[in-house]
Amino acid sequence: MCSWNSTFYMMERMIKIQDSLCLYASKHNIPQISTEEWLQLKKLVTILQPFEEVTRNLSDSNTSISSVIPLIHTLKCTLQIEDNKPDTNERFKSIIKCTTDQLNSRFGDLYSNNYFAIATYLDPRYKMKFFNEVVKEMIESKLISLLDDGNKSPNIVENIDVPAEKRARLASPVLGTSGYTKSSVQTILSNILSSDEDDTDSTDKHAVFDKFVIWKSLINEYSREKRISMNEDPLLWWKVNTKFKPLNLIARQYLSCPPSSVASEQLFSGAGLIYDPLRNRLEADKAAKLLFIKYNLLLLD
Repeated sequence: MCSWNSTFYMMERMIKIQDSLCLYASKHNIPQISTEEWLQLKKLVTILQPFEEVTRNLSDSNTSISSVIPLIHTLKCTLQIEDNKPDTNERFKSIIKCTTDQLNSRFGDLYSNNYFAIATYLDPRYKMKFFNEVVKEMIESKLISLLDDGNKSPNIVENIDVPAEKRARLASPVLGTSGYTKSSVQTILSNILSSDEDDTDSTDKHAVFDKFVIWKSLINEYSREKRISMNEDPLLWWKVNTKFKPLNLIARQYLSCPPSSVASEQLFSGAGLIYDPLRNRLEADKAAKLLFIKYNLLLLD
């Protein structure tokens, strides 16, 4: 059985060569696809196009789990756009509703998943754009906990300059828990991100209180930074912005996670090409080196 994207590519190709197919069918007395069926085929390709693009994006070896929540949100937006179009009949509305329900069922808990939520927050392209206030408070609370656990060195605290008036303002006794083209997904995602910026307003002993104020101040300062564009590298942004060094250490952990196993599976496929009947006695160490060179050669150019 073919995968869904193979069926999509088949339908997409049929539409591109529609005239040739109709001409061939008429010459060889083959039943023709009706005009209504061609329209339905085009509509179905239009609905599935964003899914194909998102699948390719999430299969890229340079993509992080920080892009999962934004891309799923964008998929829902593309479905909503199609649902509101005048040429969407009841059959396609039903397909769109079923697909949206499946997305909510499969990915609805991503916002409460610390790995995906924190990774999205620490990606300077997205930050809090896709979270409500409740999720925002949860993420910031978790980040403060991670900062407190992972950055025990006093030098990190001392190197962060927090003005006295900012400490007073941030002092809070409670931490709340309170037709598509190939670039359609990226275009819609960019439009979402280019909308108005999110508002980021900014108890025991003195040491604990001061540390909380410092971490809170650092997170608020990061939130106030303007989001970078979609074509910029988030890892390079973290490398350049050394003033967020404590958060940088966490970002390196969360932004390094790939969203899929495609890259690993490609690596296994590459190993299968290295071991062939004429090289079946190749030592494992040498095969590993050949595989490493194959997938890292581009870094040397």
